[in-house]
Amino acid sequence: MEGSRKITEPMKDLIKGLDFCGVDTNIIVGVANALKTDEEVVELIQFAYEIPKEVYLNNISEAEEQIMAKVLQITQRRDTQ
Repeated sequence: MEGSRKITEPMKDLIKGLDFCGVDTNIIVGVANALKTDEEVVELIQFAYEIPKEVYLNNISEAEEQIMAKVLQITQRRDTQ
C-alpha cells in the first residue's frame, strides 16, 4: 500500500507498551505517525518508562500529556536539524 511504512521492532514495543499502560489508541496512533526513526522511538520508550507507574494508574491523562509533550519536543528538534 502506498504511503505505508514498515513497523519496526522498537515501534512494536512502543505500541504494546503504551497500550499496556492504558494510553488511548488515538494517542498511540498519533505518536506512531509522528515519530520517524527508531532512535526517536527508543527515546520516547525511555521517557515513558520514567513516568511513575502511579501516574499511569491514577491519572492517565497526565501521562498522555507528558508523552505528547515529549513527542512534540522530539519532532521540533528533528525539524530544526
